[in-house]
Amino acid sequence: MKTSIVILTYNKLEYTQQCIESIREYTEQGTYEIIVVDNNSTDDTPNWLRKQNDLHVIYNSENLGFPKGCNQGMEVSTGDQILLLNNDTVVTKNWLSNLVTCLYSEPTIGAVGSITNSCSYYQSIDTAYKNMSEMQAFAQQINNSNPSMWEERLKLVGFCMLFKRSAMDQIGLLDERFTPGNYEDDDYSLRLRRAGYKLMLCRDSFIHHYGSVSFGENSERFSAVLHENKKRFIEKWGFIPGESEIIKHELIQLIQEPQDSPVSILELGCGRGGTLLKLRNVFRNSILYGVEDQPVALIDVKSVATGCGTAADMNALLENQVFDYIILKELPATVEDAAVYLRRLLKYLKPQGHLLTSIYNLSHFSVIKDLCQNRFSGHRKNTFSFGEIERIFHEAGYTRTIMSATVLNESQEDKRYIEQLCKMNHHTEHRQQYVIYLFHVKAGQEASIKTDIISLLESINKEEDALPLVKLLHEYEYGYVIECVNSVSVNKVSLLNKIAVYSYYLEKYEYALHLLQHAYGMDRHNSDTLYNLASVCNQLGDKKLALELVTLIPKQDSPEVMQLKELITVQG
Repeated sequence: MKTSIVILTYNKLEYTQQCIESIREYTEQGTYEIIVVDNNSTDDTPNWLRKQNDLHVIYNSENLGFPKGCNQGMEVSTGDQILLLNNDTVVTKNWLSNLVTCLYSEPTIGAVGSITNSCSYYQSIDTAYKNMSEMQAFAQQINNSNPSMWEERLKLVGFCMLFKRSAMDQIGLLDERFTPGNYEDDDYSLRLRRAGYKLMLCRDSFIHHYGSVSFGENSERFSAVLHENKKRFIEKWGFIPGESEIIKHELIQLIQEPQDSPVSILELGCGRGGTLLKLRNVFRNSILYGVEDQPVALIDVKSVATGCGTAADMNALLENQVFDYIILKELPATVEDAAVYLRRLLKYLKPQGHLLTSIYNLSHFSVIKDLCQNRFSGHRKNTFSFGEIERIFHEAGYTRTIMSATVLNESQEDKRYIEQLCKMNHHTEHRQQYVIYLFHVKAGQEASIKTDIISLLESINKEEDALPLVKLLHEYEYGYVIECVNSVSVNKVSLLNKIAVYSYYLEKYEYALHLLQHAYGMDRHNSDTLYNLASVCNQLGDKKLALELVTLIPKQDSPEVMQLKELITVQG
């Protein structure tokens, strides 16, 4: 089985060389052909290409753009599957074989793509390598074929997209209306899905991507092309790309259920179903419903959800239905209208159900700056202050509201502006209200929140690496957590210590202190409690109490105790 690798070039010879040399080194000989389409490069690229004996090269007398160039390569390809690969990539061991394995694992899979270090639509992962040698070592740890690492997607980014020839024969070539480039991959992904094919992101195939090498040097031209092609996409398909495929990862993280549970979820304002599809990937047995007012977007939701419809269909669609979770796209513009709307949704929630939504912070420094510069036009939709959010949910009948937050990166100018706001309020502790950009809200009734915390505590008790779970636990008040610990059938002192240790690591010292004080009240002779409590007291500056607690530990000659004693004494 042969793969036709199609690469477009326009100058940037050093990147093309890296790309092709990496293919030669890390891809099994005899399993591929390389087709290079050169879009009239003016550097030494054509000369170098002519010296290569293993490439099929098409030399254009003008720059025909990305879609047209790719189509030229696709038309002359002879492989069973075709791979569109950017020339600013560096491939890795097993990259292609893992993609091919996924592509042919199901007849309904039409295209697959790799993960990388630099890419849009949640297709990149965090990396720390500093050179290509470290990158290859990093990739080797990832590139082990594993079906559990495959994830169905609404779209794949075209920097590395592999598709079956049969799928290409069915839907055709790239749409050249998107020349010189951008949104042709969105369009191709959509056409594949509308033809009944699945798109899979292979998290077991990592390659390096420098990113935007051709367009990157001219940001104004790039922005203009992006804007124009977005308009062309909307004209063709009738919906806004990007917005319609959003995956609400922050809200999905608030769903604390076993992955095999038949959790029922309703999303209001589901777009084309990006979040619903992610939920189906995470919770395989989930029962999903979506409501969306764009009928053209609902075409794609039908392949993901158990049921879907517009807001006008909502009463009939959801008759006699109740859900574990409701994900809400946005709230009405005023506090009063928002509270009324949320109250109506209670009838669709199970007694222990939750409503999840993200709300923009009215106190964010950017909003205040716009207001001061007369750029703020009235009340922004889905934008409220922290106090207003609490009031909305309280008036709507939700007795427990938990919030996490998204904070954006700040420039030096932003930081100076925030400091000025804090000085005006005479309180530096108010800084947080100015830097939170987005609140992520989980609201329910008292019983449902308690069930959540107990489930989280049980998971923390079992997991060896419980750091991500403890981060979630910090969204709840320590008093409520302690109350729930008393309801868990585990070693309570051991669990409190485990949470406290992670809290200490996360610099949540006060949180850890309260948990350890409760553990101490349950068992005043527990060595772990005494040691951890002493460490926290030392960190909080109470050296005298810290030393007193250390002296109560039975094994005074243990290296850990002696080291802690020394630390307290030296710092004191």
